[in-house]
Amino acid sequence: MPALASLPAELALVGVVGASLLGVHPLAAPAALACVTTKLVLERALRWQATPAALALAIGQLPHGAWLAWPLLMLALALVVAIPQPSGPPPFTGPYAVGFIDAQLLVGDVPLLVRALYPVSKLLPAASRRARYFSVDGRRVCSSMTTSCGPPPLNRHAFSFILDHLCLVRAPICQGGPHLPLGTAVPPPVVVFAHGLSSTREQYLGIVGELASRGLVVLCIEHTNRTAMLARFPDGAVVTYSTAEAELERVDPSLYEHTRRLQLEYQSVEFVAALDAARALGGEAGAPELGAGPRDVGGAARLLATLSGRIDGSALVAAGHSMGAVTAAVGAVRAPVAVRACVLLDPTTDWLPDDASRAALIGEAGARIACSPHERQHRPLLPTRRSLDATAVLTLISEDWRHSRPSVPRLLRAHAAAHGHGPGSEFAYVAGMHHVGHSDIPSLLPPALARALNFLSADVDAQQACLRVRSRVVHFLERLGLCQHAPCIGAVAAATAREADERHLLELLVLPLSAHGS
Repeated sequence: MPALASLPAELALVGVVGASLLGVHPLAAPAALACVTTKLVLERALRWQATPAALALAIGQLPHGAWLAWPLLMLALALVVAIPQPSGPPPFTGPYAVGFIDAQLLVGDVPLLVRALYPVSKLLPAASRRARYFSVDGRRVCSSMTTSCGPPPLNRHAFSFILDHLCLVRAPICQGGPHLPLGTAVPPPVVVFAHGLSSTREQYLGIVGELASRGLVVLCIEHTNRTAMLARFPDGAVVTYSTAEAELERVDPSLYEHTRRLQLEYQSVEFVAALDAARALGGEAGAPELGAGPRDVGGAARLLATLSGRIDGSALVAAGHSMGAVTAAVGAVRAPVAVRACVLLDPTTDWLPDDASRAALIGEAGARIACSPHERQHRPLLPTRRSLDATAVLTLISEDWRHSRPSVPRLLRAHAAAHGHGPGSEFAYVAGMHHVGHSDIPSLLPPALARALNFLSADVDAQQACLRVRSRVVHFLERLGLCQHAPCIGAVAAATAREADERHLLELLVLPLSAHGS
């Protein structure tokens, strides 16, 4: 199992500490110390599960310390086996390795914090193709997770300590690296992806990394309006996640939704800027000028040198999850040029920021239902230029969204049934999938903790969840000719689950459409 990748080394560490306590050899204690030191040097961290073993090593050197050292060693053994090092998302299956560049671009006059993922050669050394998953300020990201998803019974510092070892997770991506010419007459399409509320640019690597491994270029936005878990600029500055808006939900729900819609206005400007950046990189006429943002430190220059003239700036895909899915939809209808496709994972349509964008995505009826009194004086930052009538839209709905936000799938399904989306559109309910399951978070946490936080169903493995979403997205883009075909290791799992998904979808389709939120 990939999740047990760190188990042999950690068991060896526990074993050598045990040998030291037994006194089997005078060199046992120095060997144990050398093992701990080597692990610290190579990984620049030590998983907290091994902390009792380190304490056992120290206490065992004291007179009569064995009576406490052995229980500590047994505790370390239990923790190492019970809570293995998370492996992150499943391996990519495309023919290319994946490189990334973090940068702050200046698109016209809009600063844009972005991570670009793109195909690179698999002939690069294997070690260089495995960067840290949270490669930028990982410890602060793990600490920020406690703000947005820490369970109330746990002290914030304790939960941060539990998550700290996520900084050690490796991902099959490499920082930098030359863009690999694909040997095709047509340059690759570009996907612009917006993260969900309290997420980061890394947390959808299982999906966007797969697309990059199949030849696409993906621009992952990290929004800077305090909706990201931690927005990190190249110069070291950060913008933390704001919890103030969540307090409004209990006090004044309509004001809360209005506040989220204002945040979406800001995010739609960044999303349109990212689409414009893709057009500029592809050399499209009329695209704004690209430059380095005020907080960039060389990343913009590397990104421009790597991707300029090597992508198809006219073949654009707008994608996102949750709040990011709505950001993608609003960006798609407000962008200067039409996108080829939209991929919407659990869109929060209640937060669509104005009547025109609601009508574009969920029809006039949905626009009327979702309106709130706070918006009578609302003026959008960008005009709505088109509907999605000519755009292929993939909408994936989780089990959470079906039950907690039933108006969302009903309105989307009703609009799709009325031909409100373009040819090739798909609407699917993914059985057993939780809302957070569209991201990598369940595969980054110990399974027991992921299930306790309701991030993962009892009968669904985190890797399976990622593969099911990934396979549907890849299949959708393959049908549109936007993605290279490659054997997908999730194909069998996805095919097995498809019947159950479609059965649940049939149940969903017969639900009444008139009631909002019932």
